[in-house]
Amino acid sequence: MEILSIIMFALSLNMDTLGVGIAYGIKKIRIPIKSLIVITLMSVIAISISMTTGNVINNVLPEIITSKLGSIALIIIGGLLLSKSYKSKNKRQMLATSKQRKTFEKTNTKLKPKILETAFQLVHEPLKADVDKSGTISTKEAVLLGFALALDAFVAGFAVSLIGFDILNTVIIVGVGYILMMCLGLKIGNRIAVYKDSIRYSILILPGFILITIGIIKLLF
Repeated sequence: MEILSIIMFALSLNMDTLGVGIAYGIKKIRIPIKSLIVITLMSVIAISISMTTGNVINNVLPEIITSKLGSIALIIIGGLLLSKSYKSKNKRQMLATSKQRKTFEKTNTKLKPKILETAFQLVHEPLKADVDKSGTISTKEAVLLGFALALDAFVAGFAVSLIGFDILNTVIIVGVGYILMMCLGLKIGNRIAVYKDSIRYSILILPGFILITIGIIKLLF
């Protein structure tokens, strides 16, 4: 049962990676193996650190308390992801129907200095990670993209550690999932001409629903 929960958790984290892969596949942007490893390692390291921190708390507080806290945290994180996806959808619709779209893209060609703001932009606008417009994600660009994709893993990893997820199993499944989802996304992107907003939105909202589901199940059972 725990393995199934970990797989669901990994799927929720890897949906952003799938979306990034699709976007790159459509635009024929390459991700060399070295860059893919960098992206994966950043998420693996992030979730390892957060889960280790969570385990420290597990050793201090009673299991019944940490389990409830972790479940509630997952539900909150899932809700925040849904809210972020909804706002992103509305923003894209607004910009797509006005001249603001061109202005927005022009002013965001260079990465902004605010790290967190840049990270959130890269998840929803992954093409911006190709800063030099070379058609290939370099190692340096992979660090930026990896940081963006690792944010959710860091926060959610802390929550699932409180629930009692095994660190080694979680790290392995999440890491393998990142590689598989990126490769799958690239293949899908190579076969379709346009990344429709309906597909994009479906991919964005799934992680939130999955985390909320895991949180509710663990809270009740």
